Amino acid sequence: MTFGVGNVLGTTVRIWVRNLPRFFLLTVICYVPILAWNLAISIDSFGGWVMEHVDFPLQRLHPALQLEAASGAWIPFAVLGAAIAMCTVGRLRDERVSIWQGLAWTLRRLPWIVGVAFLVRIVTYGVSLTITIARWDDGRYFLLRSTFEYVLVELLWVVLMSLVFVAIPVAIVERRGVFASIRRSLVLGRGERIKVFAVKLVHTVVFSAVFFGTTWLFLVSSDDMTQYADRLVIYAYVRFGINAFLMSLASVLAAVVYERLRAAKEGATPSQLQTVFD
Repeated sequence: MTFGVGNVLGTTVRIWVRNLPRFFLLTVICYVPILAWNLAISIDSFGGWVMEHVDFPLQRLHPALQLEAASGAWIPFAVLGAAIAMCTVGRLRDERVSIWQGLAWTLRRLPWIVGVAFLVRIVTYGVSLTITIARWDDGRYFLLRSTFEYVLVELLWVVLMSLVFVAIPVAIVERRGVFASIRRSLVLGRGERIKVFAVKLVHTVVFSAVFFGTTWLFLVSSDDMTQYADRLVIYAYVRFGINAFLMSLASVLAAVVYERLRAAKEGATPSQLQTVFD
């Protein structure tokens, strides 16, 4: 089996659409800790403690750290990605894996999944954060000055992400350790890096187009500033809904890329061969 960009994208869309209800349910479950955290920090006593012991220390180190590093949403997103990877790889191998089985296996390997996700975040968002700190201006979150610079940073992020894109599927499916999962991701992508980059680039462009289109529709297309606050609230809810709806797509894509890379290098799994001979 060869690794093809069109085959990966087509398989991803097909699996995602057919399993959208249960993947969306899994997304909602993984959003519960995020919503619970936001509710908790809205309580004055706890929110004040978080600001004093988390936000302010990070801000004293550098304001960009408080903006980029304080969020812990990447942890439930890592759980989501691992659980969906188990379901997706099972589907590709003609094995029945429910979302509850995927979630249970993920929670049993939670320390390793979180460790892999942390390293992936350092490799990808860490580089973007470093650039932000290097280009900090006037105590504000620095906005890139030109479209070219913005695109350049996004392309760098896609390149770095394509190197470790399948690390979480490796960690949950092959039950490898943190650093072993990163190494395995690099090994699987060897010889196919341009194709993996192309797959991730298509995904990033589609996501960016959806979110930029939403931003333009709600915030840029109207000159009526009296209604801006209302449109901003609607935009926040719509953006949240779109993000929740599309979140599982990236996880399915990572799982499909992993299984196609593995199959291209190693062939069918023993269970698949047994099915053929049976």
